[in-house]
Parts: sequence; structure tokens; C-alpha cells
Amino acid sequence: DELMSTVNLDAPHEAQPSRVLGDFARRFVQLMVRPTSIGLLRLLAADAHRFPDLSEAVFRSGPDRVVSDLARYLEAQSRAGRLKIVDARLSAESFMGSLRGNLEIKALFSGQRGLEEINADAARLERYSAHCVEIFLAAHATD
Repeated sequence: DELMSTVNLDAPHEAQPSRVLGDFARRFVQLMVRPTSIGLLRLLAADAHRFPDLSEAVFRSGPDRVVSDLARYLEAQSRAGRLKIVDARLSAESFMGSLRGNLEIKALFSGQRGLEEINADAARLERYSAHCVEIFLAAHATD
């Protein structure tokens, strides 16, 4: 809960998607590559088969909750005519997948020094998250 509070999507539904998704993406990407986040993900993935109930609980309270919150926001944006969303859950999952993408894989396979380098390059993390938002908004523009 402490980690996920960093990416809380508690935005007013009338707020512009570019601002809301941009802020969310920046916070999420920064959280995702933190050494504590990567360490927790490594631990949970390695022992998921031994502790399936724990892994499921973490998934429901973390990644699945974020996707659900994002889907609700996207559905509201679609109803307001700000975005063209056919399947809010699928769109939320797709957006989260783009944010995670190769950056998370790189962080997972990095040693301490590599992880420090990823976290130290704030401009790269900003460009990465902004690019994901730009692509998502272009795909869901109302024309």
C-alpha cells in the first residue's frame, strides 16, 4: 500500500488526460525502477510458486488495483468525450504495459550499479514516461 500510494490515480475526472496521465506515468516509472520495487518484484517472482496466496494478494492490491483505477478514469474520460476508449480495462492494461516495457526488464536484469544509473538519469525517465503518454493519447484521440 505504501508503494502504491505513490501512483494513486485520485484525479478529478474533469482534469485533462494529458496532465493526469503524464503525472501518473512519471510517478509510476520512478516507482517502478526504485531498487526497493525491483527487489520486491524479483523476490515475489522467484517465490510465487511457493507462496501463491501471497503473490495473488500482492497482485490484487498493487498492479491489478492500479489497472482498475486507471480503467475507471479512462471510462470517465470516454464518457466525457475527451478520449476514444472502446475497452477501458484493456486500454489501461495496454498503457501500463507500455510504461513497464523494456525499462522494467532492463532494471530487473541490472546489477546495483546499472540500477543506480537508471535511477540517476531523471531526464531519460521523463522522456520515457512522456513518450508512453504521447503514444497512448494519439491512439485514443477523439479526432
